[in-house]
Amino acid sequence: MSERLLELCRALAQRPAHAIVGWRGAQAVGNSAFLHRIAAWHATLAPLPGKNFALYFEDGLEFAAALLAAWQAGKTVWLAADALSVSVAALTPSVDGFVGDFPAHCQPLPATETALATPEFAVLDAGRVALVVHTSGTTGAAQAIPKRLVQMAAEVETLDAAFGSATGEADVVATVSHQHIYGLLFKILWPLVAGRPIHALSQNYPEQLASLLAQRPAILVSSPAHLKRLPEHLGWERNQVRAVFSSGGPLPADVALASGALLGQVPTEVYGSSETGGIAWRRRKSLTDDTWTAFPPVSWRIAEDGSLEVRSPHLFDRTWLRIPDRAEAVDDHGFVLKGRSDRIAKIEEKRVSLDAIEALLAASTLVATVRIVLCEEEAGRRQALAAFVVPTEAGKAVLAAGKLALNRKLSALLRGAVEAVAMSRRWRYLDQLPTDAQGKTTQALLLALLDERPRELAWRELERDASHVKCEAEVPEDLLYFDGHFPDTPVL
Repeated sequence: MSERLLELCRALAQRPAHAIVGWRGAQAVGNSAFLHRIAAWHATLAPLPGKNFALYFEDGLEFAAALLAAWQAGKTVWLAADALSVSVAALTPSVDGFVGDFPAHCQPLPATETALATPEFAVLDAGRVALVVHTSGTTGAAQAIPKRLVQMAAEVETLDAAFGSATGEADVVATVSHQHIYGLLFKILWPLVAGRPIHALSQNYPEQLASLLAQRPAILVSSPAHLKRLPEHLGWERNQVRAVFSSGGPLPADVALASGALLGQVPTEVYGSSETGGIAWRRRKSLTDDTWTAFPPVSWRIAEDGSLEVRSPHLFDRTWLRIPDRAEAVDDHGFVLKGRSDRIAKIEEKRVSLDAIEALLAASTLVATVRIVLCEEEAGRRQALAAFVVPTEAGKAVLAAGKLALNRKLSALLRGAVEAVAMSRRWRYLDQLPTDAQGKTTQALLLALLDERPRELAWRELERDASHVKCEAEVPEDLLYFDGHFPDTPVL
């Protein structure tokens, strides 16, 4: 195993002071300034008796400095997906402190700002648990996943061996957050080890992204949610893009090829999870090219029930791990995925396939996208299914006659094909499915839409800098405070 990640701080200390580590907008951040930030965070964290610290920064360079400092100080970093109150409450019992852009009541630790000498950096202990990430929550509650340094070091080397020579010298630009394992590896750790400059802030607007990609050779780290929404009218600079990566969910074949035409590089899709790390990759050549190629260190096999099993240095241990995905072997090196194997709900002792229900609805000309979620029993409510539907134009035409009209048409598709307990009891019609910073539609985000009478607007941060924050607000049509304001024209 290469020790480049374990010796990263030592390597940084040997690089020229003026070498560019990254960019904040148009301002270059040199190696000397980056090392100073590592030293500042190390001075804060090293004397503290606690071991576990939550970390969240929107700025990727400050995040990287605090992360490396924490590891040098022997701390275990818990990645926070965001700084929302629910996330903070979930982390609080597990950590000894908070570092970064957390609310004031968390008492986030400040970096030591006095002039500091660069500390004597140690080679990190490969076997130590240095990171805790969380599953995305797309199929249930998020679970904490511990990571040893040896796992992350192996992943960095796997990525560099697979893609390093093809990408060459280029800046790393991301539309995804580094607060998840995919962004952490592709946007932070691999670039730092390989010496590629990092753009500190994720790019939320296509216009900003197009402008940035035109300036210098770049690697784009993105997700299906972002690649689906690339406007064709923007002047994409195809010659500057060295590679495009996508992970976090399935990338439709037509989107892969269309985004490749815009950007000059068909996205390299990476298949894996928080628990498994990277498993396989593919770069489509046609609409029917569905085969995944396993990374060289990854062994795989198909279990008797069709589930995929993997074993690799990216795992916490080297035993075989069953993945809740069905797969079919193409040859000794590749496989195709055949859908989830764990989306079976048990309702009133009946086994119900959520995938099957979604497939029935998705086949309708009224439905563009659909997700089915099991709502567990709660006070006054039985266990039941909820459907979250993005209607097509035809579906919107039906919806114009009222929600009940579309409910009836979609329920009719299920009636006779599924048992009564598998009929959706709750329907929500959306312009698009909600996504988190990784572009994933999680169960928690969907369930949050089921409040009978919402009392809050749905806020989404679009951009932020030192002087302003720009947000978008979605106002639910059944907002409680519309009552009486006014019967024909809701106004607040």
